[in-house]
Amino acid sequence: MTIKFTVPGRPVPMARPRVTMHGTYTPKRCRDYKAAVAIAAKVAMVGKEPIVGAVACRIELYFNVPKSYTQGKRLAAQHNVIKPVGKNTGDTDNHAKAVLDALKGICWKDDSQVTRLVVKKRFTDTGDKAKVWIYEDDKHD
Repeated sequence: MTIKFTVPGRPVPMARPRVTMHGTYTPKRCRDYKAAVAIAAKVAMVGKEPIVGAVACRIELYFNVPKSYTQGKRLAAQHNVIKPVGKNTGDTDNHAKAVLDALKGICWKDDSQVTRLVVKKRFTDTGDKAKVWIYEDDKHD
């Protein structure tokens, strides 16, 4: 079984919980993004049962090429020669955490079932988004 979906909008990395005198909370931006991932996953899961065993997951994060890039730099970014690194795009592992946490109870019971994970960050001219593929991890390697 393969589950595939796209989450429109700029990918948001999972932020550390904030602690205040009123308690601990996850920033609204992260909660909203996880909700968007969950909605896209629920649509993709219509008529399918959550995976019970080992799960393989591929996440591709797409970021718009910055408007400040020169024409040559823009072309290099479009052809994946220049990759989205730095503070503006967030840590890859935190992006994965946000997506995996959002899929708990929808595509699988718990994200501890994920035994194979590939996460890529790329530039695009077609709009910020995240693409997610989920498979049963039945490979013997």
